[in-house]
Amino acid sequence: MFLRLLYQSFLRQRRRKLLAGIAIVLGMTVATAMISVGVDVGDKMSRELRSYGSNIIVYPRKTRSM
Repeated sequence: MFLRLLYQSFLRQRRRKLLAGIAIVLGMTVATAMISVGVDVGDKMSRELRSYGSNIIVYPRKTRSM
Protein backbone atom coordinates (compact mmCIF):
# COMPACT_ATOMS: atom_id res chain seq x y z
CA MET A 1 0.00 0.00 0.00
CA PHE A 2 2.70 2.47 0.99
CA LEU A 3 4.82 1.61 -2.03
CA ARG A 4 1.84 2.14 -4.33
CA LEU A 5 1.19 5.58 -2.80
CA LEU A 6 4.84 6.48 -3.15
CA TYR A 7 4.93 5.32 -6.77
CA GLN A 8 1.80 7.32 -7.65
CA SER A 9 3.22 10.39 -5.94
CA PHE A 10 6.31 10.21 -8.12
CA LEU A 11 4.18 9.83 -11.23
CA ARG A 12 1.97 12.83 -10.39
CA GLN A 13 4.62 15.41 -9.51
CA ARG A 14 7.63 14.52 -11.61
CA ARG A 15 8.95 18.05 -12.11
CA ARG A 16 8.83 18.91 -8.40
CA LYS A 17 10.56 15.66 -7.44
CA LEU A 18 13.20 16.17 -10.13
CA LEU A 19 13.96 19.70 -8.92
CA ALA A 20 14.18 18.51 -5.32
CA GLY A 21 16.58 15.73 -6.37
CA ILE A 22 18.76 18.15 -8.34
CA ALA A 23 18.86 20.56 -5.37
CA ILE A 24 19.91 17.76 -3.01
CA VAL A 25 22.64 16.53 -5.36
CA LEU A 26 23.92 20.08 -5.92
CA GLY A 27 24.01 20.74 -2.17
CA MET A 28 25.91 17.53 -1.49
CA THR A 29 28.40 18.39 -4.25
CA VAL A 30 29.05 21.87 -2.84
CA ALA A 31 29.43 20.53 0.71
CA THR A 32 31.87 17.84 -0.41
CA ALA A 33 33.92 20.37 -2.38
CA MET A 34 34.10 22.76 0.59
CA ILE A 35 35.20 20.00 2.95
CA SER A 36 37.83 18.86 0.46
CA VAL A 37 39.22 22.38 0.02
CA GLY A 38 39.26 22.99 3.78
CA VAL A 39 41.18 19.80 4.49
CA ASP A 40 43.62 20.43 1.65
CA VAL A 41 44.37 23.98 2.80
CA GLY A 42 45.10 22.76 6.33
CA ASP A 43 47.45 20.07 5.05
CA LYS A 44 49.32 22.51 2.79
CA MET A 45 49.71 25.04 5.61
CA SER A 46 51.01 22.34 7.92
CA ARG A 47 53.57 21.19 5.35
CA GLU A 48 54.70 24.76 4.65
CA LEU A 49 55.13 25.64 8.33
CA ARG A 50 56.97 22.38 8.98
CA SER A 51 59.42 23.20 6.18
CA TYR A 52 60.49 26.41 7.97
CA GLY A 53 61.54 24.48 11.02
CA SER A 54 61.85 25.94 14.45
CA ASN A 55 61.69 29.74 14.55
CA ILE A 56 62.49 30.10 18.24
CA ILE A 57 65.96 29.41 19.57
CA VAL A 58 66.25 28.96 23.31
CA TYR A 59 69.66 29.23 24.96
CA PRO A 60 70.34 28.22 28.54
CA ARG A 61 70.68 31.10 30.99
CA LYS A 62 74.23 31.81 32.09
CA THR A 63 74.91 30.86 35.65
CA ARG A 64 76.99 33.01 37.93
CA SER A 65 80.18 31.44 39.17
CA MET A 66 81.12 32.13 42.79
